[in-house]
Amino acid sequence: MSYGNTTFIIEDNPGDLMLLKDQLETAGWSAEYSLNEGLLTNAIESLKTVKPVVVFLDLNLPDSNGLETFLTIQAIIPDVPIIILSGTNDTSLSLQAVQAGAQDFLVKGEFEEKLLLKTILYSIERKKSQLKLEEINKRFIYASKATNDALWDWDINSHEIFWNEKVKMFGYHDAVSKNDSWRINNVHTEDRERINKRMTELMQNSADQWSEQYRFRCANGTYKHIYDRGFVLRDRKNMPYRMIGTMQDVTEQVMLQKKLEFEKEQTQKVILKTAIESQEKERNEIGRELHDNVNQILAAANIHLGLVRIGNHEKSLELVKEGQHLIMKAVDEIRKLTHNIVSSHIDDMGVIIAIENLVDEINSLLAFKIEFKHNIIEEIIPYPVGLTVFRIIQEQLNNIMKYASATKVFINLSIMDDQLVLNISDDGVGAAFDEIKKGIGLSNIKNRTTAYNGKVSFETSPGKGFKVNVQLPLELQKKLIN
Repeated sequence: MSYGNTTFIIEDNPGDLMLLKDQLETAGWSAEYSLNEGLLTNAIESLKTVKPVVVFLDLNLPDSNGLETFLTIQAIIPDVPIIILSGTNDTSLSLQAVQAGAQDFLVKGEFEEKLLLKTILYSIERKKSQLKLEEINKRFIYASKATNDALWDWDINSHEIFWNEKVKMFGYHDAVSKNDSWRINNVHTEDRERINKRMTELMQNSADQWSEQYRFRCANGTYKHIYDRGFVLRDRKNMPYRMIGTMQDVTEQVMLQKKLEFEKEQTQKVILKTAIESQEKERNEIGRELHDNVNQILAAANIHLGLVRIGNHEKSLELVKEGQHLIMKAVDEIRKLTHNIVSSHIDDMGVIIAIENLVDEINSLLAFKIEFKHNIIEEIIPYPVGLTVFRIIQEQLNNIMKYASATKVFINLSIMDDQLVLNISDDGVGAAFDEIKKGIGLSNIKNRTTAYNGKVSFETSPGKGFKVNVQLPLELQKKLIN
């Protein structure tokens, strides 16, 4: 590596000046110097035209004394390495100058050419490193100012962390020690185990990139959502010794995402509710059509066939009787279909009587025995909620008739803590839990419950029957309906 060879000496003692100049020339270095009464002001004027690669400085001059002498020269030539010329009695002052930024010091009369040359080369390289480090620090400072993120530099062995000023976003006082213990202890308890595990895995393998999202506690007890990422530095044995990264506050984005998800969920519920209401409207229209048209047509057909029976023809009479039997059966089936489809009778009679009628009708078929209990005051149940309960019971009773082979069914409707609670259980064959997900009937029950912000669960196992549990929050329903 090559350097320029011009040095500059600021010294007020002629003897020390000449000795140093001779040693420099012997070592192959030329020297400019300031001897004019040894004044610092004269040296400053000379340095306006001289561009040395290194400066030798006596701290005690006629017009300047001590550390101030060094600081003055350093301010004028910040890019030039400075070597302090120390007397035997003021080495402590020279050390202070080194701590303030001087590259080295030499004790007058105690060095020769080899040491002098070594000191010059060392000082030049040290100054280069110092300037490079200062440039890096400047970039770090500029980067800190340009971002809203908290930048951190973690010394893994000492457990200390250097932060930029943006760490203040958490609200902690400057006096609080923000080491690695402070950092992990402020991670939300529900996130801490995950973060510790991920950090341990990072330290144990050879990865150099890390990123996690978690909640971080602020000084006022609230939490910010943080996206944290870092880069690991490792030694030759692949052991981590330093980690540098950023903590980005993503609270606003997380809250917005949650809001969007909530709004999406509410929209889906409104759509589902609207679909169910449309379905009920369609069922009512179909029911009225069957009742007002089909039943009247079949009733008229029955009257005509009755007239034919008067003819006393033996064959005609048999046919007419069979026709009457089939028509009356059709009328009865249509009546049942109408009863299933039309929901207006719930509005007229109330959900309790509608359920009781449904139970009586099925009990009359002797398929299985249904026991219905309730502690409900009819008036507190809004019509749409009552209709939903009725449809859920109807749906599950159909499921029981199709699949359960049950002999007893228990229906209980109650109010607990502003919740409308419906339980339907049977003593049938039950099912494996993973098999019940396939049923359309159960999907309908889930959809109806979800539409009114309710909860539904199923309990079953082979040979243990089946139970449906539904909860609908009454107060919330009133708000949604009104």
